[in-house]
Amino acid sequence: SLPSELSSPNFFHRVLSLWPRERVTLSYPLDCRRRGYYRLGPLALEAGDLLGTIRVSLSREDASTVVVYPRIIPLSQLGLPSRTPYGSIRSKQRIFEDPSRVLGVRDYVPGDSLRHVAWKTSAIVGRLQVKRYQPAIALDTTILLDLDRSDYSQMRVYVASELAIVLAASLANWLVEHRQAVGLCTNGYDPLAEEGQDGRREYGTLLEPRKGRGALVRILDLLARIQLAEGQEFAALLQRQTGRLPWGSTLAIVTGRVGDALFPALAGLRRAGFSVVLYSVDPSTAFEAIRRRAALIGVTSYQVWEEADLEHGVLAVGGQT
Repeated sequence: SLPSELSSPNFFHRVLSLWPRERVTLSYPLDCRRRGYYRLGPLALEAGDLLGTIRVSLSREDASTVVVYPRIIPLSQLGLPSRTPYGSIRSKQRIFEDPSRVLGVRDYVPGDSLRHVAWKTSAIVGRLQVKRYQPAIALDTTILLDLDRSDYSQMRVYVASELAIVLAASLANWLVEHRQAVGLCTNGYDPLAEEGQDGRREYGTLLEPRKGRGALVRILDLLARIQLAEGQEFAALLQRQTGRLPWGSTLAIVTGRVGDALFPALAGLRRAGFSVVLYSVDPSTAFEAIRRRAALIGVTSYQVWEEADLEHGVLAVGGQT
């Protein structure tokens, strides 16, 4: 048996005859149109003779699984800048300067250490010049994905939530390609999540930031099977899970509608020392007001939604297994 999402319109059936000890391998193409975690099987098999006097039925109960990843698209196709403040953030605090990474020189200002003066350059230009170092520290990035059904417009709940998952996958891919550590946290429903002591399914999955293709595969596996959930307040997830993340991490928050309840949580994250980037995938939101309000607490924000995305199939999911 096959899930309806994977079966083609012409259901697979075959009648064949075999000689003694003969083997035949049958193949069946799967149309992976939707992301998901699918079980294939059980396999039912019937055999008999031409006269119908003998009939044997076999069933293989062991099932295989197929994982269909969400689509990964370039960030430029989502209307996002190709250089977003992730991972390595710049700091004005000189304690983070790396003397081995010289960016150039600048004019001397009172308070600069004489140890940083570029004497040869100063002699050439006729005034004191000091070396400029790259004041950067490598930090982890965690993508926080909101899949609470109430945070998406009822008319667009499926399309918008799938776009949020595509965006999360695309952000994770971008970070891995740029050799950044990336993790994922979501309040969605994971069919493979273990049940708690009270017998209830656990929500609030957290994959801690890691580097490399293995980290991306781990995130895509979760994004392939994650589903919308009911009554899992996103602001509560932020407060509960971010306490487990390193100080100063970058948080990429992907949500639908940005409600008033989210802003106190964002402000708390900023006070806790996190760098926060907010993405909204709901086109009905009055986003300019949200952008200004987010800027007041030091949060960079983007709205990810264009009609051209729908026309060009950007929201189509599946295609990678």
